[in-house]
Amino acid sequence: MSRISLERVVLFSQILTEISALSHLSLNVPFTVARGSTVTLEARFALNNAAESLQSIIWYRNDEEFCRLIVRSDGGFTDIYTDREGVYIDKFKTNLRDGFCEVMLRNIALESTGRYRVEVNTALPFATQMSSEEVMVVVVPPRDGPSITGGIREGKGGAYLDMMCISGKSTPAAQLQWFINGKAVNPQLDVVRYPVEQDEEGLQQSRLQLLMRVDERKHFRKGKGYRIRVRCVATLRDGFELFDDRVFRQKTQNSNDIEAQEILHTTLVSSGGGNVQKSSSSVTTVLLLIVYYVILSMKIV
Repeated sequence: MSRISLERVVLFSQILTEISALSHLSLNVPFTVARGSTVTLEARFALNNAAESLQSIIWYRNDEEFCRLIVRSDGGFTDIYTDREGVYIDKFKTNLRDGFCEVMLRNIALESTGRYRVEVNTALPFATQMSSEEVMVVVVPPRDGPSITGGIREGKGGAYLDMMCISGKSTPAAQLQWFINGKAVNPQLDVVRYPVEQDEEGLQQSRLQLLMRVDERKHFRKGKGYRIRVRCVATLRDGFELFDDRVFRQKTQNSNDIEAQEILHTTLVSSGGGNVQKSSSSVTTVLLLIVYYVILSMKIV
């Protein structure tokens, strides 16, 4: 192809884009949302040429159409809806104006999770199309924190930690991790991971077992009153964390005597600033914990 012919092709392509194509399309879909909440899907678009007419905007979830807005000659629009499980539209909140379209979804359910796509179609001077897609994940935070059972047991080779951590029911499943005196336990050597269990509502529960030999010199710290703190942390999406603590203390200060008694069992909640909010019961737990710490310190002294 000659240079002149190539330049003509490029020029024709530029002209074609300027007179026919949509110049911009952006889609705003929240990545994580809580079950039962309300979500607004927003699309913003721009036309290259004022003569170009908008024909329709179509919304999809997992490639299944659930909303179609057809522009009328008088500037208004006709809305057509298709029932889909987990997609419950507030039809009074659907809006289309000046390069902006929004659709509101109410009563978000676990089935609402999926890929959401918006498709913008124009008619003049000839048909063009542009689309954008985003993923939305529905989360259900646990109503309670992880729970630890078990403790320090005696075996043939000495004392060892045999404890089970079970997360609260949530979606997605919480990631569990063990800590000893603030240090993470080796997940390859000292833990047993079990398959995630799911109930009839789709809520998931994780289990993680700790099996580790106790080293009295390493684990029972003299500066802490010969105590060992065992913590299980449950981490959810967006940095939302819950943890359960067990603190054991040696009955005597003899380093060879590693028989221990449990002196503290607590549950705390901390959030990394994600979309999931802490419940009021978590705040109550923290307040009760403060009182408990004061009483406990008085007894120890």
